[in-house]
Amino acid sequence: MVEITQDPASAGKKGDGAKERILAAASILFAREEYEACSIRDIAQAAEVNSALIYYYFGSKEGLLRALIEEAIGMLANLLDSLMLKPEMRAREKLRTFLVSWLGVVADRGNLKTLMLRTMGTKGSVGDLLRQRIWGNVQRIASILAEGQRHGELREGFEPELLAMQVLLCVISPVVGFPFPAKVDVSDSELRGRYVDSALELLFQGIEVRLKDG
Repeated sequence: MVEITQDPASAGKKGDGAKERILAAASILFAREEYEACSIRDIAQAAEVNSALIYYYFGSKEGLLRALIEEAIGMLANLLDSLMLKPEMRAREKLRTFLVSWLGVVADRGNLKTLMLRTMGTKGSVGDLLRQRIWGNVQRIASILAEGQRHGELREGFEPELLAMQVLLCVISPVVGFPFPAKVDVSDSELRGRYVDSALELLFQGIEVRLKDG
């Protein structure tokens, strides 16, 4: 590993936003090419910085990938944590806020879903990190569902953790195009809301038609 102790401004191209350019360039390259095929030099050229800056900020190519994952998944984790601290919101409203925000992240960062799909099944510390962070968000969603049960908003009888996984699969699978043949285009913010509402309606109301008494 290359050790950099030089000030980052003097190690590469001067100017603000160098770190952000590196992250943006890496996101594009990691999604377009296999991770192993991308070199530090490729990323530096795309970001218009010196390679030394990448080592300074991230330590290695793996450290750069970890930073991309932490930035995206960590932002969603922070959102869930903040929602869990809002007792005035019902469970359904919390889930809607999170899921619409998640789809917004996918729409704004078109390379994120490809990067996550490629990283999810990989062995090693980065794949472990992604799976750990996603599982942490599953548990946060489960806590929201369990709170809804305690407050009488949701029916008893289901396991919050299992339902949390089903919620994420229900929303995520059509977006990434797996296992369905067609994807949901989440670039339309109005469609994002309707899509999440449809999934939550299925979750909270079920699909069985109940006959009215009398």
